[in-house]
Amino acid sequence: MQGYYAALAGLEAKEGPVVLQLPWLPKTIFRNLGEFLKRLDPFLAALPTTSRLAIEVRTREFLHEELLAVLRKHRTALVLSEVRGMPHAAEVVEHLDVMTSDFFYARLIGDRAVVERKTKTFDKVVLNKSESLGR
Repeated sequence: MQGYYAALAGLEAKEGPVVLQLPWLPKTIFRNLGEFLKRLDPFLAALPTTSRLAIEVRTREFLHEELLAVLRKHRTALVLSEVRGMPHAAEVVEHLDVMTSDFFYARLIGDRAVVERKTKTFDKVVLNKSESLGR
């Protein structure tokens, strides 16, 4: 991890947030949010504070105030992403105060399987996402 952060230091002002992208985590890995937070909290505490951090969780059951409290404690942004299996960002912000850092991070990914049924190249727009973006 030290080598990674040393490489980031060379970016200086051009460095953006470090995004920790997690996969969907079934109950065979973490039975509940509490178990997940017992691992996440010390992990975030051990990371250098020189970079801005954002975390993308892809387990919808983890989108609760308890997670946001841990992220606020470590000034880590919650990534809201448009990805299959997760609620739309507009739905999340209706129920939770997602501002856990001094910045916000959103990823508009969509359903890759749907896109790949339409094209194998990513050189043009293949789906109109205006409605989703409008939300």
